[in-house]
Amino acid sequence: MTMPLTFLFAFEVKKFTQMKTAITLAFLTSLAIEATQGILDLTIHLGRIVDVDDLIFNTTGGVLGLLCYYLCIKIASLTKRKGDKW
Repeated sequence: MTMPLTFLFAFEVKKFTQMKTAITLAFLTSLAIEATQGILDLTIHLGRIVDVDDLIFNTTGGVLGLLCYYLCIKIASLTKRKGDKW
């Protein structure tokens, strides 16, 4: 879930091309979702389970999203021809 988030943020906001910032974004987004699930489960009994594994996997997905961004930028720079506007 956070893989596309960090991928798209890196394209739109250059500050998010740093690994530390992307990890923070992915972790805090995942933490907010897990906290919301926990609160809703306590209040209206949704049956959702709060799991630390989700935090780890979503943060890892955020890192993979940024790595995909780096890969796309590298491929674009290799395929760019002289005189192309991009």
